[in-house]
Amino acid sequence: MARSRFIYTLKEVASMIGENLELLEEVTANSDNIAEGELVYVRDGSEDGTKGLTENGIDDLRDLLADIRTWDGGIVSAIFPAPSAIE
Repeated sequence: MARSRFIYTLKEVASMIGENLELLEEVTANSDNIAEGELVYVRDGSEDGTKGLTENGIDDLRDLLADIRTWDGGIVSAIFPAPSAIE
């Protein structure tokens, strides 16, 4: 598959796939959740910049969210693991 030449901000991705922006920010906080090179950091003039996803990254994110929703406890357990799981 050809490499995507477009980067979509998380805000745009949230709108495109009908998900909550804060959820996408939490899920992408761990860059291991998206294939290498598909999640990029974009300088936008702000102190922190913003994150963006390629088209393949958006597909990875959709797949990850669908998978997480099948887990016991769903998205909440994926983002906020039980204390015993942290140790």
